Amino acid sequence: MTPIHADRITVNVLGRDCTLEIDGISPLDAPGLTSLIEKKAEEIRKEFGVHDTLTLMRMLLVLLAADIHQLNEKMENFNRIEEKSLDSMIVALDTALGTQKP
Repeated sequence: MTPIHADRITVNVLGRDCTLEIDGISPLDAPGLTSLIEKKAEEIRKEFGVHDTLTLMRMLLVLLAADIHQLNEKMENFNRIEEKSLDSMIVALDTALGTQKP
C-alpha cells in the first residue's frame, strides 16, 4: 500500500511566499491559513504597535502557539467530560437492563 503524502502548498505570509508540505492540509486550505495568519498579524500590529517583520513573526509564533495550547486544553477537558458522561450512560443502561455488577 502506498502511503498518502501531503500536498505541497504555498502561502504568502507578511509578503513572503512559504512553500510547505503539511499532512492533512490541501492547497484548498492555503487561503484560509493565510487569512488566519494575516488576521492575527494585524491584531498584533494594532495591539502592540509592532511593524518590524521579524518581531511581528516572533510574536505571531508565540500567540499562535498559545492559541493551540488553549485549544488542546479545551479538547482534553471536553474528552474528560465526554468520558464521564459515557460512563454514566453505561451505568444507567446496565442498571436499566439489570446487568450492573455488584
